[in-house]
Amino acid sequence: MALFNVAMDKKVTGDIFRFLSALKRAFTEAPALAGFLLNPEIPEKKKMDLIRKMTDKGEASALFFDFLELLFSRGRMPLFPDITDAYEELYRKSKGEVDVTIFTPFSLTEKQKKSIQAFIQKARPGKSVVIREQEDKKLIGGIKLELEGRTYDGTVAGWLKQSEHVLKGE
Repeated sequence: MALFNVAMDKKVTGDIFRFLSALKRAFTEAPALAGFLLNPEIPEKKKMDLIRKMTDKGEASALFFDFLELLFSRGRMPLFPDITDAYEELYRKSKGEVDVTIFTPFSLTEKQKKSIQAFIQKARPGKSVVIREQEDKKLIGGIKLELEGRTYDGTVAGWLKQSEHVLKGE
């Protein structure tokens, strides 16, 4: 991703990550803001003025503004959340972090999170594990992990599905 490479050259990857994450969070938490930024009838300048008021100044912010202007001019702003996710993946990889999403039917305790984190760190030595938790009320029990593009299903439903395949000889 070109933005990440330029940010690396300018040594502002963390600042750009912070700006992208803040705007993505605002996008999801404030639908009116998302509507404003995605509205093709509102001039780019008004959108950029609003974003400038929300962020601080500096080399990272100049790169961030240039990037947003490019997205607006090319009509790519609807892709902003996906772009932010891709940037985050590159940023975390560069920091030696492993991103893990845990799906459970209930909230995990801190002790459970630390136990899962320690288990993954043993399997990925030298990496820092970043845990994201998502409640999925459709799960009956157990947990499902997404780690480095793979899904590890330890849920009751996953176990039943796997048992069905074994019994069918698949």
